[in-house]
Amino acid sequence: MADTYGRRRLFTDAQYEEALRKARGVQVLAAQLLEKASGLPCSRRLVNQAVKRSKRLRQVIEDTVEGNIDIAELKAYKAIDSDDGPMIRWYLERKGKHRGYAPRYEQQNLGADGQPADPQQAFQVIVYLPDNGRDPDLIKPMADPRVKIIEHAKNV
Repeated sequence: MADTYGRRRLFTDAQYEEALRKARGVQVLAAQLLEKASGLPCSRRLVNQAVKRSKRLRQVIEDTVEGNIDIAELKAYKAIDSDDGPMIRWYLERKGKHRGYAPRYEQQNLGADGQPADPQQAFQVIVYLPDNGRDPDLIKPMADPRVKIIEHAKNV
């Protein structure tokens, strides 16, 4: 197989595809896999050139990246299922915004000069939990001691 300039290509698109799938779409890792498997030199740049010229290889990378996101989401759900407080907070702040779960940042305890009177309390994260009918006994406090939780806040 030759490229557009008549030079022989070192690898076929099928080989690039297999390496990209094994490397989860990471081009430098795909290059290392191709080099190890074939004994021929391969660089990230060579893989990138193949990806640029092939719609199929671009689709492979997109599919593998989306698959990686799915795997990460599953791990996040497992952490949530195991009552991981910081993960629960992270998830609600990002995916629960439409239900009112959003961090609000307030600076309190200011001195006369407008600077924090106590540097330890200069920055607080306050999480307002919306009044959406949940049983307050089911809501567990967050693990971070800097977080103050106001349960069932109304009109926030």
